Amino acid sequence: MATLRLEGLVVRAGERTLCAPVDAELTPGSHRVLRGPSGAGKSTLLRAIAGLHADAEGRVSLGAARLDQTPPPEWRRRVLLVHQAPSRFERDVEATLRIPFAYRVRRELRFDPARAAALLERLGVPGLERATRPLSGGEKQRVHLARALLLDPEVLLLDEPTSALDADAAATVRAVLAERRAEGTSVLEITHGEAPTDAPPLDVAWVAP
Repeated sequence: MATLRLEGLVVRAGERTLCAPVDAELTPGSHRVLRGPSGAGKSTLLRAIAGLHADAEGRVSLGAARLDQTPPPEWRRRVLLVHQAPSRFERDVEATLRIPFAYRVRRELRFDPARAAALLERLGVPGLERATRPLSGGEKQRVHLARALLLDPEVLLLDEPTSALDADAAATVRAVLAERRAEGTSVLEITHGEAPTDAPPLDVAWVAP
């Protein structure tokens, strides 16, 4: 596991600059929260860190690897963004979980049905064979979180990971994330609700539109 560093990161959307230069570190196992007004550009900032938004300046690095010098598939496996409202689903949960494994960037990274089933059970959405169409919004969030966790990223970027969950389900997700943090995975999340007490805010000065 390595430290994620943001050095002078500035993100733009068209002609609009979203934030003042961001300088921050996310050490292995740490948890930070990203807050700001609605429409400030929080999701866009996460996309830039994940290598999914090109209109940015500054340096983003993970250990010795720099975002601008790392092949996109490798970076996006190590620094993985989970969207608030995931949109891509296959016919059943297992097929959905298998999607990124078809594009694996490491030979040893293989889909393990038993591990996947255990993780789904832990997250409260059991059943690899379940059809995805009837899943609720909260269940879909947890299926996509499970898919991300199965890829063993070093950094998880989470966009409102508990926004569609009730209190019990949210507590379960928090517990699973804490377990992964204990193994060295770092977490940066957008949230408008309660965050763990050991998750300090990431200092970002948003530029008013």
